[in-house]
Amino acid sequence: MSFLEIAALRNITVAEPELTDGTLGWDVEPDAYQRLRVPPGAPIEGIFRLMARRGLEPALVTALLAVYPARPIERALIAYDALGGSLLGDEDGALADQLLIELASVKAFASELAAVPHAAVGALIAAVHGSDDFALPSLAGLVDLADDAAARDAIFAHVRLLARAKLGSLALGFLQILFDRFALPRALEQMVEVALDHDALGSLPPMPGQDDASMRLQSYLVVRASLIQYDLAGAARFLAALEQHPGVAGSAEPRLLLVKAQLATMRGETLDPPAAAEIAEISNADLEWRYAQAVADAVEIADAPESTVARLESYLTTFGNDARVWGQALLRDNPDVTPALAKLLARELRYGSHEPDVWRALSALSDNTEISDEVDRRLAAQLHAALTS
Repeated sequence: MSFLEIAALRNITVAEPELTDGTLGWDVEPDAYQRLRVPPGAPIEGIFRLMARRGLEPALVTALLAVYPARPIERALIAYDALGGSLLGDEDGALADQLLIELASVKAFASELAAVPHAAVGALIAAVHGSDDFALPSLAGLVDLADDAAARDAIFAHVRLLARAKLGSLALGFLQILFDRFALPRALEQMVEVALDHDALGSLPPMPGQDDASMRLQSYLVVRASLIQYDLAGAARFLAALEQHPGVAGSAEPRLLLVKAQLATMRGETLDPPAAAEIAEISNADLEWRYAQAVADAVEIADAPESTVARLESYLTTFGNDARVWGQALLRDNPDVTPALAKLLARELRYGSHEPDVWRALSALSDNTEISDEVDRRLAAQLHAALTS
């Protein structure tokens, strides 16, 4: 299969990129997770775990909807994520038709910025209804949930599984109801994390708190959002201003240490050994924290460029593709590792062409912004058409 055939599969029309620091060869083998096929009736949890690696692959979304309980709102949130996060091609016509049908349950309040904008949380709660299936946590069950710490912990664990599976809107739906019902700081913290990971800041409630913990969470949100937009100067100015706030200045809050480390690596800097060890300790304390692992990898790559491919491969295995992680791997422009990165990217493009972040990584590697621009336009048009049909 050639690049042009892969592009045609996803209706990408840009010309084949000219790469000067490495070539993309398409005679590549899939890894173990890409090779797996999902049998009919596969357990939901197994599909979720494959989605953590392979993203919103049309075959996996189809398999998930085939076994997911008859919960219209939850299925609609899955459809929203698939339409906004997977490049559907001509061969995915049946799935695209199904997603349009599934999406109907949230079209009354969904927007193109968030499946459930904060102002629509009440509408979300009103829309969910009971389910006879208790094997999987449900939004309806959460609405009626008693103040039970063990049950809430099960919801938090389920949310992490959903977020890992790239189902950010569904994960946020659980957190939005959980925060509305119980006003738990933990729910707000996880909501911020998922919204940042999935570019859904419109889901977040107002955060007017002025206590130290609130200020640290708001600072993390603002700085990390600035870094997502590659506004390094703005992030640096905000961090400098925070040094005047007694509840934030000199804080050892892991989230703040991570955004400071990410800013440094995005500037092309290398952390000193004690600071690098601190970041490694944070990431090792929670191996499922996507952002912590990404920052730790960026710090390690800056210090030891020869580790770039191994660190990226490990991240892909655990969390799947992320354009920002690819960007950190490509930032150093190291000719010794670029050919290996190109081969790795060829594999991801060959077996994961539905993933927008793979194309964005190709855009960065080839220094061709037309690719990422077209992908962004395609996704925006795909979701807009579904919401307005």
